[in-house]
Amino acid sequence: MLIAIMGDSYERVLMNSNLAESKEKISMIFETIVMKRAAKSMRCRKRKNAYAANDSDSGKKFLFHINQSASGDEQSSKRSHEWEGRLNAFKKHVTNEVNILKKEIINEKHVIQNRLIYQENEIERVQEKLQGELNKQRESMQNLNQKLDKIVDLVAMAQQHKSGLGTKMGLPGGAN
Repeated sequence: MLIAIMGDSYERVLMNSNLAESKEKISMIFETIVMKRAAKSMRCRKRKNAYAANDSDSGKKFLFHINQSASGDEQSSKRSHEWEGRLNAFKKHVTNEVNILKKEIINEKHVIQNRLIYQENEIERVQEKLQGELNKQRESMQNLNQKLDKIVDLVAMAQQHKSGLGTKMGLPGGAN
């Protein structure tokens, strides 16, 4: 646990190193200015008056502008490239993994869509085939019904013909 806390602290320090360096430089400049002013106020009056008479710039104020040297920029950029911190590395890793998963999901989506289209085409083909078979069965049933009607008509005619023969021969109720 202690190692993790120290690692996180070190990471925060590295991530804020430029800011900390700038703050420290400003603090040093401020300390120098304060010390210079304190040194001026500690002089004896005789020297102070002589110094003020000789110092024509005593009423002027200064604005300090500090630029970091190129070698310092290179060092800080090297440091930042060498150590990005665990959190940033983890973020990059997670982002890469998410992008990979997104690509895989898109690929699977296309595969599933293609399978779905194939299955829909197969269902349509089977439905057409079943409809064709159903139509054939209906035609066969109609043909069988027509043939059956003809057979029934022939049987009825045969019975009428037979009963007509039986009455002609004198048999009651037709021929038996």
